[in-house]
Amino acid sequence: MAADMGNEEKKIRNIQVIGIISTHLRMNNMVLDMPAGYVCRVTPLIEQRIGATLGELFHTIYLPFLEQVIRLKVVVKGTIDVVTGIDNESDSDTENRTAYLQRTQSEVKNKTIKTLLL
Repeated sequence: MAADMGNEEKKIRNIQVIGIISTHLRMNNMVLDMPAGYVCRVTPLIEQRIGATLGELFHTIYLPFLEQVIRLKVVVKGTIDVVTGIDNESDSDTENRTAYLQRTQSEVKNKTIKTLLL
């Protein structure tokens, strides 16, 4: 992939790879990137679970799961833009690129459907 992008260091450092581990009704995600050089960083995200029955509360079980899926799709879209040459990134601060993915468990529980629609 680096050769296809002309081995441009700026582009290579903006690539983020998503890892998804799905076991039964649980989903663990992680983001692999290389923001500062030769060392890769693996950022694990909060484990999400899917309710075993439809009777479980929608806003506590399903919304956090869907929110994380949408956030992962944004990361994948950003990587596709980097690889295809679309330059949307005006912020050069690479430390905060994955900060929006990490949420504390209490923040996730307090989300509403409005967050999902944004």
